[in-house]
Amino acid sequence: MSDRREELLRQREAIRAHLAWLDREIEAAAGAATPPVAAPLEPARPEATPGPAPVAAAPLPAADVEAILSEYRQPTLSIANQTKAGCILYFVLGMALLVFIATAVYVGFKLHRGE
Repeated sequence: MSDRREELLRQREAIRAHLAWLDREIEAAAGAATPPVAAPLEPARPEATPGPAPVAAAPLPAADVEAILSEYRQPTLSIANQTKAGCILYFVLGMALLVFIATAVYVGFKLHRGE
């Protein structure tokens, strides 16, 4: 049986179970003698073919973990300085672009007027 067909059958069974629960709830709300029953969370699934057991990764010793982390760790001050330098760089580039555009517009008007 294909995986898609199995999934569709499982979903159909889940909908049937939910509809049965809704019918019981409607009867209970109408004053029927049946007490309300909670809806099943997950319908019974057909047995799947057993696959290989998952392999759990062995945890690393604490010394190895610290060695790996220390290799990539950066001081907080360095990150703050890099951020500040990046902001200043973007500001300077933005101002240079603004001056370049203003100069181009000025020169363009001068050339257009023939001065």
